[in-house]
Amino acid sequence: MGIHAKRDNGSPGKKLGLGQRRAPLGGSRLRDSKGHASRYSPVVRGLFPPGRALPRTHGNKEAVVIRAGSGLSVESDPTRAAIEAANKAMDEGCLDLPDAAFLFASGGHGERLSEIATTVAELTGVPVVTGGTGNGVLTSAGAVERGDAVALLLVESSDIRFRPFAFESIFGDDQAAARAVGRELEIPLHEPIPPNQLLILFPDPGVFHSPTFFQALEEEWGPLPAVGGGVASTRGSGLSLNGDAAVVRGVTGVGLEGSFGATIRRFSSARLISKAVPITQCRANRITKLAGIPALPFFQRLAGRGLGLDPLSASAVVFVVLGAEAGSIQRGDYVVRALVGISPSTKELLISQDVELGDELAFCLLESGEARRQLTRHLGDLAGVDAKFALYFNCSSRNSAFYGSSEVDVSYLRNALGSTPVAGFYTAAEFAPLAHGNELHLYTGVLLLVT
Repeated sequence: MGIHAKRDNGSPGKKLGLGQRRAPLGGSRLRDSKGHASRYSPVVRGLFPPGRALPRTHGNKEAVVIRAGSGLSVESDPTRAAIEAANKAMDEGCLDLPDAAFLFASGGHGERLSEIATTVAELTGVPVVTGGTGNGVLTSAGAVERGDAVALLLVESSDIRFRPFAFESIFGDDQAAARAVGRELEIPLHEPIPPNQLLILFPDPGVFHSPTFFQALEEEWGPLPAVGGGVASTRGSGLSLNGDAAVVRGVTGVGLEGSFGATIRRFSSARLISKAVPITQCRANRITKLAGIPALPFFQRLAGRGLGLDPLSASAVVFVVLGAEAGSIQRGDYVVRALVGISPSTKELLISQDVELGDELAFCLLESGEARRQLTRHLGDLAGVDAKFALYFNCSSRNSAFYGSSEVDVSYLRNALGSTPVAGFYTAAEFAPLAHGNELHLYTGVLLLVT
């Protein structure tokens, strides 16, 4: 099929080449932590304002139409990589005028992210482009770790409104970032969030404090499910993408609203090696007692009896899972965090997140066998789901060195989802909702299926 322009009469025209811009690129206005507008301004594509969904009809009835296609390129030249990925995505989805692009780049191509986004927009006329850089990229066709590569998902829909947002230079101002995102999404303040609304975000986890951001978002606009991945790079800071602007130390993304369904799956690598117990004494990220027992002796017994290791050696390989309440871990409603230190003098354990009294904790190991088991278990019930497209955010640690073979996650996704277009990247953090709200995840794969 290739990428085609539209003639005035609506019939397909000739295939576009580089430099033939079919429509201007749209996006949100970047703002810094003080609310000042940045150099990138939104523009309108063709006849329709960005984000507006116009119903397509079949006879006298409105028809829900969602089409998508993905493309992967390992071309060494970033412009050629953008062209190849765009052509593959347009062909796979039989697309006409896509409404949104999810673009991911790795290796040296990450440094040319803005240029790649501009090329994709020039070729396809897509008004909304979001995404970022990763330690690798993936589509249903395969995965590339660390090398120069581009992964692209193009979506065309009459029934989904795509509202892009961006906030650069967060530097501790996560509350302001949350408020700015809510304004960009045009959510009425202190009113219930409309049904079928979803946030997809790409923050720099080095400056993005997710508990503050999500709490501020919920306090002002109510619960809004969010998924996404933290940008990463093997060559410095990761970059987030908003239109053709590469954003440093900020957060970008898009809000989805309209007639669609969303299914979110999380695949952990954590195999539990202890029972879940309550945290009965703590301060900040320091755990003093577990189930009334001093935390370090509790861990020492586990390390010696279960692993044959002293506490210091065990702390290098053992991680913790945290649940917000009793029973959370058994339900799989947990996050994985690192054990960052032990204190013999105070008999405390230090972990990579602040905790509260009553939180539930268990110890775990990260294992490729458990990652495979969770992929099998949680993808098994998706057979027969009519998914239109999928995004996958995979922790950078879940790579070929971890599994002992390449493209493991992609192979499981392909077997479960068949021809569903998929794109994603290897992340520095993952985001997905739990029962109590949105959370940052680690050592996890997060799948978003849109139906």
